[in-house]
Amino acid sequence: MADWPVKKNAAFTVTFPIYDNDGDLVSSAAALDSEIDKDAGGFIDATNEATEVGASGIYKLLLTSTEANADIVTTITKTSTTDAKTAVNVMYTATRQLVDLAFPTVSGRSVDVTAGGEVGLDLDNTSGALGTTNYDAFFLTAGLLSTDAITAAKIAADAIGASEIANGAIDAATFAAGAIDATAIANAAIDAATFAAGAIDASAIASFAITAAKIGTDAITSDKIAANAIGASEIADGAIDAGAIAADAITSAKIADFAILAINLGTDAITADKVAADAITSSELATSAVQEIRDSILSDSTPFLGASIAAILTDTTEIGVAGAGLTAVPWNAAWDAEVESEVNDALDTAIAELSQAIPTATPTVRTALMLLYMALRNRLDIDTTGASDFKEIYNDAGTVITKKTLTDDGATYSEAEMIAGP
Repeated sequence: MADWPVKKNAAFTVTFPIYDNDGDLVSSAAALDSEIDKDAGGFIDATNEATEVGASGIYKLLLTSTEANADIVTTITKTSTTDAKTAVNVMYTATRQLVDLAFPTVSGRSVDVTAGGEVGLDLDNTSGALGTTNYDAFFLTAGLLSTDAITAAKIAADAIGASEIANGAIDAATFAAGAIDATAIANAAIDAATFAAGAIDASAIASFAITAAKIGTDAITSDKIAANAIGASEIADGAIDAGAIAADAITSAKIADFAILAINLGTDAITADKVAADAITSSELATSAVQEIRDSILSDSTPFLGASIAAILTDTTEIGVAGAGLTAVPWNAAWDAEVESEVNDALDTAIAELSQAIPTATPTVRTALMLLYMALRNRLDIDTTGASDFKEIYNDAGTVITKKTLTDDGATYSEAEMIAGP
């Protein structure tokens, strides 16, 4: 805004006429040349050149803030037009213009001025309400307010509501770090009635804004969560996984009887890799649960390693007890080597010596072979000391185990059937 006197160190446009010898205005003055002097320091070319205002013979010259940064600013504007006179302007600058000065609102009354020259307002002499339009945004600062100057008693009930606070006026930057903590909020000061319906939603809470450190121990209890407040719709897919549950956080004491039923488990929800070794033992299964498992296994529709239990039982019946049901089984050539190995193992097994007894008429192969082996290997005597002669077969220890009577009538030599020794 233009004002007078010229403001020091501020751009200013000076206007002036150019006259001829007769004192008439000269329009369209030719070859204008404007120079400026600051505080009688010597004339130099002005930054800008004077131009005519219309065809009036009045000219204007824009001074820069640097050119106006002096106490006395003098300009001269020359022209080559015949008989035209050089225009001269002398300006005394001031640090304040008239618009910077304070005036009393009523003629004849003074304003409050400090010893240093500052103009102020004596509130003790002021009546009526002070409107907010009288103060700029930074008029009231912390330095102007004493400690505890603003108290609850000085704010009327409902004086500050949603209509008095602009959207976004209060945000994180409004509060110093740690300004709002537990000591700054009275017990029960913030409750459900403090917030309008829907005032706090997901968009009002930054991601990760609420952490374990911001929730006191036992701050969230069952009585603070309404029945059915947390359901499937409140838990995002994958929100609860192994990492979200502390070790041993879920125990049998935290699961009510019959709390987990088939309807609570998705198809294939429990797999082998989700059950630790020895996790389920007889102590973890109720009698009724074991019965249900048994009934399920015996169900003909229950697959077990590719076949149903009923089908397996049918096959078992066909086999019979100790394989009695297996008859007319065709020989498999693949068995030859196995049978040969088993026979060799049997033949290589040592046979014990026979004890003292009458050899049976129907011996086993082992018994018969051992009797022949003992007769050939061990001691064999023909005893002629008694009334009858005997052939005696001994064991390895020298004891007669069996013997037979020998007779010879000159016509026939005879050996009687063996009897027990000695």
